[in-house]
Amino acid sequence: DGQRSLRHFLRIVPRSGSVLMNGDDANLGALLPVDWARVIRVGTGAQNELRLVGFEDGPEGSLFELHWRGKLWASVYWGLHGLFNARNAAMAALSAALAQGFEDPTVMDLTSLADFSGVQRRQDILLERDTLTVLEDFAHHPTAVAGAIEALRAAYPERELVVCFEPRSNTATRALFRDAFTEALAGADSVHLGAVHRAEQIPDADRLDTERMAADLNKKGIAAQAYLENTVLLEALRLQLSQPNRANTVVVFFTNGAFDGVQHALAGAFASGLEA
Repeated sequence: DGQRSLRHFLRIVPRSGSVLMNGDDANLGALLPVDWARVIRVGTGAQNELRLVGFEDGPEGSLFELHWRGKLWASVYWGLHGLFNARNAAMAALSAALAQGFEDPTVMDLTSLADFSGVQRRQDILLERDTLTVLEDFAHHPTAVAGAIEALRAAYPERELVVCFEPRSNTATRALFRDAFTEALAGADSVHLGAVHRAEQIPDADRLDTERMAADLNKKGIAAQAYLENTVLLEALRLQLSQPNRANTVVVFFTNGAFDGVQHALAGAFASGLEA
């Protein structure tokens, strides 16, 4: 399982190395203590050596402070959304400081974080119009999906959120995480579940059941539909977005692959005025 894999990974870290860990994750906490390598916990709770304090998210971006062992390191205000992005920044900053040999990382200047605009395929905007925004995000496991939806809610607080999810990774195509994905996607207003990647190669008992996911989401009051073909998803989505008097909408495509190009087809169609 996941914890076994992480234990094996920890075993190969040399004594001279360091492990940076999400200190707010109880599953990771269960792996401690580790006495053969240095482990540094990063997160919001008081148990972390590097803490994110006062995190706030809004339409223009997020702000937070980094505290190293109780000492203020930096106050960050940047254009990225989501606590997961802030935690990633904290880990990257600490990694850079440790790599340079700083025992006290607060000597390293972090003002450049304010200029960081993110990495490719993380909340990439494919179309921005007055009433419609189309984005693509690489999120492909439950925690990442839930975090991205939370971030989008903060970035677009007054908009309807439509989520399209392509089960493509080894994690996403398996039945094991069905409930976790369902719970993560429940943060949306409506959900379109794409075709399971290479479904024919996965035994029925092991394959993610997107029809059941859609049914469970509908029971929660979230309009959801599962599709065997992504081209059919595209047509259903175009029809949904072309309804008269439609509310301002954000559509996000979650995939770690190509999603058969439907995200670009949708953005192109509305950019060209073909939605009518």
